[in-house]
This record gives sequence, C-alpha cells and structure tokens, in this order.
Amino acid sequence: MARPPVIADISALISLGSVGQLQVPPALFGRITVPPAVAAEATHRGSTLPSWVDVRPLDRTPDARVVTAHLGAGESEAICLGLELEDAWVILDDGEARALARELGLRILGAAVLVEAKRTGHLAQVRPTLDALLARGFRLDRKAYDRILKAASEGQS
Repeated sequence: MARPPVIADISALISLGSVGQLQVPPALFGRITVPPAVAAEATHRGSTLPSWVDVRPLDRTPDARVVTAHLGAGESEAICLGLELEDAWVILDDGEARALARELGLRILGAAVLVEAKRTGHLAQVRPTLDALLARGFRLDRKAYDRILKAASEGQS
C-alpha cells in the first residue's frame, strides 16, 4: 500500500533543522512534497531543499477560503496542495493555518511527528527536541507540550 503524500511548510523543515533533527521527516515519510512558494522561501533564505523534498506546483486555482485567510504564501500553497492530493498529510506549525486546514478537512501533522519518530526508533527521546525547539522560538502551548510528552511516554514535566 502506498504511503499518503506528506506536504510541508518551510517552517517545519527550518525548525527541525535548527535543532539537528532534519533526518526525522525522510526517516518517517520517505519523500516530502512542498509547493513552489515553500521552495522559493527556502531559496530566499539562502537554503537549498534537501534531496528528499519534491517541489510540486498547484494544479488548481487556490481555494477561496485559503486566499481570504491572509496566511503566508507557503502556508497557503501547502494547504491548497493538501486539498489537491488525496489523503495527504500536511505539516504546519502556524496555529491559524492549522485551524483552517482542519476546517477544510485536511489531516495535520505538527510536533507530534516527534512521537512517531521515537516510536519507530528514529529518535531516542522527544523532550530534549521539544525543549530545544521551544528555546529557538517554536510556539507550543503548555497543554500541547504535556500532551506530546504523554503520548511519547515521557510524562509531564
């Protein structure tokens, strides 16, 4: 059975890279797909996309609900691409983008990918990575932090 496509916004890749965990997405998902706006954002930041990232243009006119949401270009295109690709998972960290994507029926991934990385043996512990992400400005409320640690069997702090 084929894996569902996984689409990412640039912030997820930047965040994981900033804490030395950029190996997690390909270990879990194989290839990641990004829309052109995400690729452009990476280039604008002076980065190159990893070899396991595919750029895929949108095939349809963007959904009006996404356009009027006033999200960043990468987030908007990631959501629109998620709507185009059947059974896709979308990695987003922005709260407004996540809420809209859920409203539109998309399956969302976020910091919980770290739990899956631990479960599959690609990460020894979740807490150090979560703490490092928070120290670098990643936004995660206390309830979500505790929920992720509980799911990773690392208890609450």
